[in-house]
Amino acid sequence: MADTAKTQSQKTRQQCWAERLIESHRANTHLPPEKPKEFPIRVVCISDTRGTCDRYPEVPDGDLLIHAGNLTELGSFEAIQEEIHWLDELPHKYKVVVAGNLDRFLDDEYLKDHPDPKYRHAKTKADMDWSKVYYLEDGKPITLRFSKPGLGHDSKDQQGSSRTLRIFGSPWTPNRGGKFAFQYDPSDAEFLKTKFSSVEAGQVDIVVTHGPPKYHQDGTGDDHAGCPHLAAEIGRVRPRLHVFGHIPTGYGCERILYDKPQSEFEKMKAAGSAEWRDVLRLAKSAVKPSVASLLGLSRGDDTFFVNAAVSDGPKSDLREPIVVEL
Repeated sequence: MADTAKTQSQKTRQQCWAERLIESHRANTHLPPEKPKEFPIRVVCISDTRGTCDRYPEVPDGDLLIHAGNLTELGSFEAIQEEIHWLDELPHKYKVVVAGNLDRFLDDEYLKDHPDPKYRHAKTKADMDWSKVYYLEDGKPITLRFSKPGLGHDSKDQQGSSRTLRIFGSPWTPNRGGKFAFQYDPSDAEFLKTKFSSVEAGQVDIVVTHGPPKYHQDGTGDDHAGCPHLAAEIGRVRPRLHVFGHIPTGYGCERILYDKPQSEFEKMKAAGSAEWRDVLRLAKSAVKPSVASLLGLSRGDDTFFVNAAVSDGPKSDLREPIVVEL
């Protein structure tokens, strides 16, 4: 018993040292406020409005509005269509949407497997009127062009007069039980690799998913509800911005530098324990990027993680949308 207690105590100390090391590394490679090379693009992020049609959140102005799923609580054709009309009427130049696990009518496979009467409708997903709203469900990334404010229509050929953002969206979340849309087996490490197969590393600016990646704005008290396979894909793709929702308790944002120490730390957390050799490997991995940061050299790619879940349900208090400038 004494040996077991000692081992548990050592592992706790090792984990604490790992956390101290990554915190120190992040402080030494401090990320200054991002300064875009051209004019900034204002991105407004929301998720999990869940049918709050009678009391919509106040959505700030911006160039791009992103909704990361759970448009409604019921997931019926009528409920989803009503939310789309609301989004379409907002003044943002572009609106991008992915489905969530409650948006059942948008999942053809779910409708086949669960013939619930409230989803029996003469219309199909193809009849949904998206108007000017971009609906993303895997597939290839889309490219959106933004013109510099104050320039005329003939400004597209002027140097620095426009910018583009490439965006990929996917609705899938791990199946933790219950009858929900767009679910996959959490033990299937290949599923998301297939869904993200059209996305090359460093080739997209924004990824929108319904659920969070593991250890990033996914806390549920004593646990982390995010998906490790999604975290691996985000680490591979390394977008500038990752927007999601699904876990209301994870609401908020963080900016993380994706480098070797971050990768080692996430592997350690995924394993659920740490040995001293793991802590030593983490410490060694931090030396090179820390020196590079001191010398003003390239530090790697950083990503904004935004959990934009504004609601826990139709009757919950509404949180504010989160705004990011790219």
